[in-house]
Amino acid sequence: MFIQDFIKRLNNEIENKINTGFLKEDYFITWDYNYQSEVHSRIQAIIVKVCYNLGFDVEVERGFNYDNNNKSVRFKPDIAIYKKNKLFAFIEYESTNSSDARFYDIKRPTCDLRCLLKYPLSNPTNIPKYWIIISTLPKLEISQKKWKSYEYNKRDSEFQRIIKSPFNYYFPEYIKKTKKELEKTKINSKVCLLNLNKNKIKLEKEFK
Repeated sequence: MFIQDFIKRLNNEIENKINTGFLKEDYFITWDYNYQSEVHSRIQAIIVKVCYNLGFDVEVERGFNYDNNNKSVRFKPDIAIYKKNKLFAFIEYESTNSSDARFYDIKRPTCDLRCLLKYPLSNPTNIPKYWIIISTLPKLEISQKKWKSYEYNKRDSEFQRIIKSPFNYYFPEYIKKTKKELEKTKINSKVCLLNLNKNKIKLEKEFK
Protein backbone atom coordinates (compact mmCIF):
# COMPACT_ATOMS: atom_id res chain seq x y z
CA MET A 1 0.00 0.00 0.00
CA PHE A 2 2.98 2.34 0.38
CA ILE A 3 3.10 3.62 -3.18
CA GLN A 4 -0.68 4.24 -3.29
CA ASP A 5 -0.60 6.11 0.04
CA PHE A 6 2.44 8.11 -1.07
CA ILE A 7 0.76 9.19 -4.33
CA LYS A 8 -2.56 10.01 -2.66
CA ARG A 9 -0.96 12.20 -0.01
CA LEU A 10 1.36 13.85 -2.48
CA ASN A 11 -1.55 14.74 -4.74
CA ASN A 12 -3.45 16.16 -1.77
CA GLU A 13 -0.47 18.33 -0.85
CA ILE A 14 -0.04 19.56 -4.42
CA GLU A 15 -3.73 20.43 -4.65
CA ASN A 16 -3.60 22.27 -1.31
CA LYS A 17 -0.53 24.27 -2.31
CA ILE A 18 -2.04 25.19 -5.67
CA ASN A 19 -5.12 26.41 -3.83
CA THR A 20 -2.99 28.57 -1.51
CA GLY A 21 -0.92 29.90 -4.42
CA PHE A 22 2.38 28.40 -3.23
CA LEU A 23 2.39 26.16 -6.31
CA LYS A 24 1.18 27.08 -9.80
CA GLU A 25 -0.03 24.81 -12.57
CA ASP A 26 2.43 26.63 -14.83
CA TYR A 27 5.22 24.96 -12.82
CA PHE A 28 4.31 21.70 -14.50
CA ILE A 29 3.65 22.77 -18.10
CA THR A 30 6.45 25.31 -18.71
CA TRP A 31 10.18 25.79 -18.10
CA ASP A 32 9.66 29.28 -16.69
CA TYR A 33 10.23 28.43 -13.03
CA ASN A 34 13.23 26.14 -13.23
CA TYR A 35 16.12 28.56 -13.38
CA GLN A 36 16.33 29.12 -9.63
CA SER A 37 15.11 25.59 -8.84
CA GLU A 38 11.81 27.03 -7.63
CA VAL A 39 9.74 24.08 -8.78
CA HIS A 40 12.17 21.40 -7.68
CA SER A 41 12.76 22.79 -4.21
CA ARG A 42 9.05 23.21 -3.45
CA ILE A 43 8.06 19.76 -4.68
CA GLN A 44 11.02 18.25 -2.85
CA ALA A 45 9.87 19.89 0.39
CA ILE A 46 6.36 18.54 -0.09
CA ILE A 47 7.71 15.03 -0.69
CA VAL A 48 9.68 15.26 2.55
CA LYS A 49 6.53 16.30 4.43
CA VAL A 50 4.55 13.40 2.97
CA CYS A 51 7.26 10.90 3.90
CA TYR A 52 7.42 12.15 7.48
CA ASN A 53 3.64 11.98 7.74
CA LEU A 54 3.80 8.38 6.54
CA GLY A 55 6.11 7.59 9.46
CA PHE A 56 9.48 7.49 7.70
CA ASP A 57 12.78 9.11 8.57
CA VAL A 58 14.22 11.22 5.77
CA GLU A 59 17.59 12.23 4.31
CA VAL A 60 17.78 14.99 1.72
CA GLU A 61 20.48 14.87 -0.99
CA ARG A 62 22.59 12.39 0.92
CA GLY A 63 25.63 11.22 -1.02
CA PHE A 64 25.86 7.54 -2.00
CA ASN A 65 28.79 5.99 -3.85
CA TYR A 66 28.94 3.32 -6.51
CA ASP A 67 31.78 1.83 -8.53
CA ASN A 68 32.01 2.66 -12.22
CA ASN A 69 34.90 1.01 -14.04
CA ASN A 70 36.99 0.96 -10.85
CA LYS A 71 36.23 4.60 -10.18
CA SER A 72 34.08 5.67 -7.26
CA VAL A 73 31.16 7.84 -8.36
CA ARG A 74 28.80 9.65 -6.03
CA PHE A 75 25.14 10.26 -6.68
CA LYS A 76 22.73 12.21 -4.53
CA PRO A 77 19.14 11.05 -4.67
CA ASP A 78 16.78 13.89 -3.86
CA ILE A 79 15.35 11.95 -0.93
CA ALA A 80 16.21 8.73 0.87
CA ILE A 81 13.67 7.40 3.33
CA TYR A 82 14.16 4.93 6.14
CA LYS A 83 11.87 2.54 7.98
CA LYS A 84 13.15 1.40 11.38
CA ASN A 85 16.62 2.69 10.44
CA LYS A 86 16.73 0.58 7.28
CA LEU A 87 16.88 2.13 3.82
CA PHE A 88 13.39 1.88 2.34
CA ALA A 89 13.30 4.06 -0.79
CA PHE A 90 15.17 6.45 -3.02
CA ILE A 91 12.98 9.20 -4.50
CA GLU A 92 14.01 11.36 -7.44
CA TYR A 93 11.94 14.27 -8.67
CA GLU A 94 12.63 15.59 -12.17
CA SER A 95 10.99 18.92 -13.04
CA THR A 96 10.12 19.98 -16.60
CA ASN A 97 13.69 20.95 -17.49
CA SER A 98 15.13 17.55 -16.54
CA SER A 99 12.38 15.19 -17.68
CA ASP A 100 13.91 14.17 -20.97
CA ALA A 101 16.39 11.70 -22.49
CA ARG A 102 18.80 12.27 -19.63
CA PHE A 103 16.69 9.80 -17.68
CA TYR A 104 18.06 6.95 -19.82
CA ASP A 105 21.28 8.46 -21.26
CA ILE A 106 23.72 6.10 -19.55
CA LYS A 107 26.69 8.24 -20.58
CA ARG A 108 25.67 10.85 -18.01
CA PRO A 109 26.90 10.11 -14.46
CA THR A 110 23.73 11.65 -12.99
CA CYS A 111 21.40 9.64 -15.26
CA ASP A 112 18.60 8.17 -13.13
CA LEU A 113 18.75 4.84 -14.93
CA ARG A 114 22.53 4.66 -14.68
CA CYS A 115 22.45 5.21 -10.91
CA LEU A 116 19.65 2.71 -10.54
CA LEU A 117 21.76 0.06 -12.26
CA LYS A 118 25.21 0.86 -10.87
CA TYR A 119 24.47 1.51 -7.20
CA PRO A 120 22.95 -1.91 -6.36
CA LEU A 121 25.94 -3.73 -7.86
CA SER A 122 28.30 -1.84 -5.56
CA ASN A 123 26.06 -1.97 -2.47
CA PRO A 124 24.16 -5.27 -2.54
CA THR A 125 23.45 -5.21 1.22
CA ASN A 126 21.98 -1.69 1.28
CA ILE A 127 19.31 -1.76 -1.41
CA PRO A 128 16.04 0.15 -0.99
CA LYS A 129 12.73 -1.66 -1.32
CA TYR A 130 11.52 1.07 -3.69
CA TRP A 131 13.21 3.23 -6.27
CA ILE A 132 10.79 6.01 -7.20
CA ILE A 133 11.35 8.39 -10.11
CA ILE A 134 8.87 11.20 -10.70
CA SER A 135 8.99 12.96 -14.05
CA THR A 136 7.06 16.09 -15.05
CA LEU A 137 5.85 15.41 -18.56
CA PRO A 138 2.60 17.05 -19.68
CA LYS A 139 0.24 14.83 -21.63
CA LEU A 140 -1.20 17.82 -23.43
CA GLU A 141 0.19 20.16 -26.09
CA ILE A 142 2.27 22.88 -24.51
CA SER A 143 3.44 26.36 -25.55
CA GLN A 144 6.44 26.43 -27.85
CA LYS A 145 7.47 29.75 -26.32
CA LYS A 146 7.51 28.32 -22.79
CA TRP A 147 9.19 24.99 -23.45
CA LYS A 148 12.83 24.24 -24.20
CA SER A 149 15.00 21.23 -24.85
CA TYR A 150 18.62 20.37 -24.17
CA GLU A 151 18.56 18.08 -27.19
CA TYR A 152 16.81 20.13 -29.85
CA ASN A 153 16.20 23.74 -30.77
CA LYS A 154 12.79 25.13 -31.61
CA ARG A 155 13.32 24.74 -35.35
CA ASP A 156 13.93 20.99 -35.18
CA SER A 157 11.15 18.64 -36.22
CA GLU A 158 11.78 16.57 -33.10
CA PHE A 159 11.12 19.59 -30.91
CA GLN A 160 7.81 20.07 -32.69
CA ARG A 161 6.94 16.49 -31.84
CA ILE A 162 7.89 17.02 -28.20
CA ILE A 163 5.60 19.97 -27.65
CA LYS A 164 2.61 18.03 -28.99
CA SER A 165 2.91 15.98 -25.79
CA PRO A 166 6.19 15.67 -23.87
CA PHE A 167 4.78 12.61 -22.10
CA ASN A 168 3.91 10.78 -25.31
CA TYR A 169 7.31 11.64 -26.74
CA TYR A 170 9.50 10.53 -23.83
CA PHE A 171 7.65 8.11 -21.59
CA PRO A 172 7.52 5.09 -23.92
CA GLU A 173 11.32 5.26 -24.01
CA TYR A 174 11.46 5.53 -20.21
CA ILE A 175 9.59 2.25 -19.99
CA LYS A 176 11.47 0.55 -22.81
CA LYS A 177 14.96 1.50 -21.60
CA THR A 178 14.21 0.73 -17.96
CA LYS A 179 12.82 -2.69 -18.81
CA LYS A 180 15.81 -3.50 -21.00
CA GLU A 181 18.39 -2.51 -18.40
CA LEU A 182 16.60 -4.19 -15.51
CA GLU A 183 16.52 -7.44 -17.46
CA LYS A 184 20.32 -7.27 -17.68
CA THR A 185 20.88 -6.29 -14.06
CA LYS A 186 18.65 -8.05 -11.56
CA ILE A 187 17.89 -5.93 -8.51
CA ASN A 188 15.46 -6.53 -5.68
CA SER A 189 13.96 -3.05 -5.61
CA LYS A 190 10.56 -2.20 -7.02
CA VAL A 191 11.16 0.48 -9.62
CA CYS A 192 8.23 2.88 -9.88
CA LEU A 193 7.98 5.41 -12.69
CA LEU A 194 5.58 8.19 -11.71
CA ASN A 195 4.63 11.22 -13.73
CA LEU A 196 3.30 14.63 -12.74
CA ASN A 197 0.88 15.65 -15.48
CA LYS A 198 -0.27 19.26 -15.13
CA ASN A 199 -1.14 18.98 -11.42
CA LYS A 200 -1.67 15.29 -10.71
CA ILE A 201 0.83 12.49 -10.03
CA LYS A 202 0.10 8.99 -11.29
CA LEU A 203 1.95 5.68 -11.23
CA GLU A 204 2.63 4.99 -14.91
CA LYS A 205 4.76 1.84 -14.63
CA GLU A 206 6.03 -0.43 -11.87
CA PHE A 207 8.78 -2.96 -12.38
CA LYS A 208 8.87 -5.66 -9.69
